[in-house]
Amino acid sequence: MLLALEEGISRLPYPSDLSDDEWDLIKPLIPVHQGVGHPQEVNVREIVTAILYGADNGIKWRAMPHD
Repeated sequence: MLLALEEGISRLPYPSDLSDDEWDLIKPLIPVHQGVGHPQEVNVREIVTAILYGADNGIKWRAMPHD
């Protein structure tokens, strides 16, 4: 099963990935880019997912990044 990201990039899901319902709870807590300075070029959901991945998995062999 591939996870479709907002940019049209697909990857295999990790056990630590946020569900859509979990993301809907967290998203309002993240500041929105105000358009000042450099344009936002990252998928904030993927950044949160990466932080949670590190917090949940550390360096477990079975959870090593596969992409």
